[in-house]
Amino acid sequence: MSEAKYKQIADELVRRMRSGAMADRLPSQRALAAEFGVSSRTLHKVFLVLKRQNCIAPSPRGTTVAGVPPEPPRKNRIDVFIPRDEKVPPGDPLYLRLTERIAAAGFDLRLRSTRNLTAETLAADDFLPGDGCIFPYSTFRLEYAAPLRRRDVPFVVGNRVAAEAGVHWVDWNHLDLFDNIVGELVARGAREIGLFCPGLDALRFSGNLQAIHQDFIAAKRGYFLFNRELDALPPEEYSDPQTYLAFLRTLPHRPDVILCLNPLLRRQLVAGLATSGDEEAEARVLLLNSASDEEQGNCVVGFYSDAGYRKIADKLWTLFRQAAADPGLKPCGLKQRCTIQYSKSFLKTKFLPTKGVRP
Repeated sequence: MSEAKYKQIADELVRRMRSGAMADRLPSQRALAAEFGVSSRTLHKVFLVLKRQNCIAPSPRGTTVAGVPPEPPRKNRIDVFIPRDEKVPPGDPLYLRLTERIAAAGFDLRLRSTRNLTAETLAADDFLPGDGCIFPYSTFRLEYAAPLRRRDVPFVVGNRVAAEAGVHWVDWNHLDLFDNIVGELVARGAREIGLFCPGLDALRFSGNLQAIHQDFIAAKRGYFLFNRELDALPPEEYSDPQTYLAFLRTLPHRPDVILCLNPLLRRQLVAGLATSGDEEAEARVLLLNSASDEEQGNCVVGFYSDAGYRKIADKLWTLFRQAAADPGLKPCGLKQRCTIQYSKSFLKTKFLPTKGVRP
């Protein structure tokens, strides 16, 4: 039997001692040999290992447990968070890159869902000195900051956070992103362009939703699009498609295009518009998807490039290492320029079929 086998058996017996399943004495050697399917010679090696660790001692009643060695300290760990109702999509470039960087630095990785994650959960977690947290995409809430700071756990965030929060963050350069998209839409005849992105809780909880909305309006003004009535509703005041649809009914006419950042919410918005008599609802609401998804059909304007996601991951990791090395580092925000990969169906579109009609 290999050397690794007897060490595995010794480790298993120590685990049972720690758990209390074997707190008094060991089973007979015959019973252990039968359980693990090894010879008496291999079992002799197991007992030698346990004796060197001062775990066992002979007695008239057999081999007794003399003591249990302390748990070995685990490797430092980086907790990487995923959206509450999702799993990491296969091949996700951001998570794959973070996994590579974390492993190369010698850390363990723990993927954690934000489902039921609260400040109290983080305050009671088993963080050790040298551990850390990375919140990609929009998984961060402002309430998470205080317990992590109290426990001196370094962390970085994958979406822009208000300056007063004092958080290290990395996010897309949304102004550059919207400037690119609005330019393409204007070239295809759009003049009134709306943005619908509620329901993304983390954006609201981090304060990022308002900043995205402001960048969108600024990008439109770069093309002399002053849609004052359309842009009048603050994004924090609409939380679902029904609220936004009610707002659209107050306008003199519908926008030429409504950009949506969520496939499910887009479907709900399209259904609501169609119900109210908008025959062009399907073409009016366009989706800016987070990844290539041909199944979404002709509604997809484009999606963020894999190269952009990898650069986001690299910046998150670099900023995390800087924050971990210097706890007094001034809060830093980094923006990543994103190259949009436009969908084939959108590139074939020379002129948008929609026009502003009365609600």
